[in-house]
Amino acid sequence: MEIILLENVAKCGVKGGVVNVPPGYGQFLIKAGKARVATAKAKVAAEKISKEHAEAVAKYASDVEAAVEKFKGSNLTIKAKASDKGHLFEGIGKDKIAEALSTELGIKIAENALELKQPIKEVGEHSVGITTDAWEGSVTVLVEAEE
Repeated sequence: MEIILLENVAKCGVKGGVVNVPPGYGQFLIKAGKARVATAKAKVAAEKISKEHAEAVAKYASDVEAAVEKFKGSNLTIKAKASDKGHLFEGIGKDKIAEALSTELGIKIAENALELKQPIKEVGEHSVGITTDAWEGSVTVLVEAEE
Protein backbone atom coordinates (compact mmCIF):
# COMPACT_ATOMS: atom_id res chain seq x y z
CA MET A 1 0.00 0.00 0.00
CA GLU A 2 1.39 3.37 -0.96
CA ILE A 3 0.82 6.17 1.56
CA ILE A 4 1.93 9.73 2.24
CA LEU A 5 3.22 10.43 5.73
CA LEU A 6 1.73 13.47 7.44
CA GLU A 7 4.37 13.41 10.17
CA ASN A 8 7.67 11.69 10.90
CA VAL A 9 7.18 7.97 11.62
CA ALA A 10 10.07 6.03 13.15
CA LYS A 11 11.54 3.36 10.87
CA CYS A 12 9.12 4.33 8.11
CA GLY A 13 9.90 7.81 6.80
CA VAL A 14 9.66 11.56 7.22
CA LYS A 15 6.80 14.01 6.86
CA GLY A 16 5.68 14.34 3.25
CA GLY A 17 7.38 11.13 2.18
CA VAL A 18 5.65 8.63 -0.12
CA VAL A 19 6.31 5.12 1.17
CA ASN A 20 5.15 1.56 0.52
CA VAL A 21 3.95 -0.26 3.63
CA PRO A 22 1.97 -3.43 4.30
CA PRO A 23 -1.80 -2.77 4.00
CA GLY A 24 -2.52 -3.36 7.70
CA TYR A 25 0.17 -0.93 8.82
CA GLY A 26 -0.99 1.58 6.22
CA GLN A 27 -4.55 1.43 7.55
CA PHE A 28 -3.26 1.84 11.09
CA LEU A 29 -1.29 4.98 10.13
CA ILE A 30 -4.26 6.41 8.23
CA LYS A 31 -6.65 5.85 11.16
CA ALA A 32 -4.10 7.36 13.55
CA GLY A 33 -3.96 10.49 11.38
CA LYS A 34 -0.29 9.99 10.55
CA ALA A 35 -0.77 9.23 6.84
CA ARG A 36 -3.16 9.31 3.92
CA VAL A 37 -3.57 7.26 0.76
CA ALA A 38 -1.16 8.29 -2.00
CA THR A 39 -3.35 9.39 -4.91
CA ALA A 40 -1.90 11.30 -7.87
CA LYS A 41 -3.29 14.59 -6.54
CA ALA A 42 -2.06 13.85 -3.03
CA LYS A 43 1.46 13.07 -4.33
CA VAL A 44 1.71 16.60 -5.77
CA ALA A 45 0.71 18.05 -2.41
CA ALA A 46 3.16 15.69 -0.69
CA GLU A 47 6.05 17.08 -2.71
CA LYS A 48 5.22 20.55 -1.41
CA ILE A 49 4.91 19.27 2.19
CA SER A 50 8.17 17.35 1.84
CA LYS A 51 10.00 20.42 0.51
CA GLU A 52 8.65 22.64 3.32
CA HIS A 53 9.60 20.01 5.89
CA ALA A 54 13.13 19.73 4.49
CA GLU A 55 13.53 23.52 4.66
CA ALA A 56 12.24 23.61 8.26
CA VAL A 57 14.59 20.78 9.27
CA ALA A 58 17.56 22.53 7.66
CA LYS A 59 16.74 25.82 9.42
CA TYR A 60 16.27 24.08 12.77
CA ALA A 61 19.56 22.19 12.34
CA SER A 62 21.46 25.38 11.52
CA ASP A 63 19.86 27.20 14.47
CA VAL A 64 20.81 24.38 16.85
CA GLU A 65 24.33 24.21 15.43
CA ALA A 66 24.82 27.98 15.80
CA ALA A 67 23.46 27.95 19.36
CA VAL A 68 25.61 24.98 20.41
CA GLU A 69 28.73 26.44 18.75
CA LYS A 70 28.16 29.68 20.68
CA PHE A 71 27.75 27.60 23.86
CA LYS A 72 30.83 25.42 23.13
CA GLY A 73 33.58 25.50 25.72
CA SER A 74 31.19 26.13 28.60
CA ASN A 75 29.23 23.62 30.62
CA LEU A 76 25.52 23.27 31.09
CA THR A 77 25.14 23.26 34.86
CA ILE A 78 22.27 21.40 36.50
CA LYS A 79 21.84 21.32 40.26
CA ALA A 80 20.20 18.33 41.92
CA LYS A 81 19.86 16.83 45.38
CA ALA A 82 22.65 14.35 46.08
CA SER A 83 24.04 12.22 48.89
CA ASP A 84 27.40 12.85 50.55
CA LYS A 85 28.94 10.28 48.18
CA GLY A 86 27.73 12.13 45.07
CA HIS A 87 24.81 9.87 44.15
CA LEU A 88 21.74 11.74 42.96
CA PHE A 89 18.43 11.04 44.67
CA GLU A 90 16.66 11.45 41.32
CA GLY A 91 18.22 10.72 37.94
CA ILE A 92 18.57 13.51 35.40
CA GLY A 93 16.96 12.37 32.16
CA LYS A 94 16.56 13.73 28.67
CA ASP A 95 13.58 15.84 29.70
CA LYS A 96 15.51 17.86 32.29
CA ILE A 97 18.54 18.23 30.03
CA ALA A 98 16.39 19.35 27.08
CA GLU A 99 14.62 21.89 29.30
CA ALA A 100 17.92 23.26 30.65
CA LEU A 101 19.43 23.44 27.15
CA SER A 102 16.35 25.19 25.79
CA THR A 103 16.56 27.75 28.59
CA GLU A 104 20.31 28.25 28.20
CA LEU A 105 20.46 28.36 24.39
CA GLY A 106 17.15 30.09 23.73
CA ILE A 107 16.13 27.44 21.19
CA LYS A 108 13.86 24.44 21.77
CA ILE A 109 15.78 21.18 21.81
CA ALA A 110 13.62 18.08 21.39
CA GLU A 111 14.17 15.26 23.88
CA ASN A 112 14.57 12.76 21.04
CA ALA A 113 17.49 14.81 19.70
CA LEU A 114 19.53 14.01 22.82
CA GLU A 115 21.65 10.88 23.06
CA LEU A 116 21.58 9.58 26.61
CA LYS A 117 21.44 5.83 27.23
CA GLN A 118 20.29 6.13 30.83
CA PRO A 119 19.59 8.95 33.27
CA ILE A 120 22.57 10.65 34.93
CA LYS A 121 22.81 9.48 38.54
CA GLU A 122 26.16 10.87 39.67
CA VAL A 123 27.55 14.34 40.38
CA GLY A 124 30.20 15.39 37.86
CA GLU A 125 30.73 16.06 34.15
CA HIS A 126 28.82 14.06 31.55
CA SER A 127 28.89 14.34 27.76
CA VAL A 128 25.50 14.32 26.04
CA GLY A 129 25.19 14.01 22.27
CA ILE A 130 22.78 16.13 20.23
CA THR A 131 21.61 14.78 16.87
CA THR A 132 19.26 16.47 14.43
CA ASP A 133 18.40 15.34 10.91
CA ALA A 134 21.30 17.31 9.46
CA TRP A 135 23.75 17.89 12.33
CA GLU A 136 25.51 16.10 15.20
CA GLY A 137 27.34 17.53 18.19
CA SER A 138 27.66 17.24 21.95
CA VAL A 139 27.47 19.34 25.07
CA THR A 140 29.04 18.83 28.50
CA VAL A 141 26.54 18.65 31.37
CA LEU A 142 27.97 19.50 34.78
CA VAL A 143 25.83 18.08 37.58
CA GLU A 144 26.33 19.78 40.95
CA ALA A 145 24.86 18.91 44.35
CA GLU A 146 22.21 21.29 45.67
CA GLU A 147 22.99 22.88 49.00
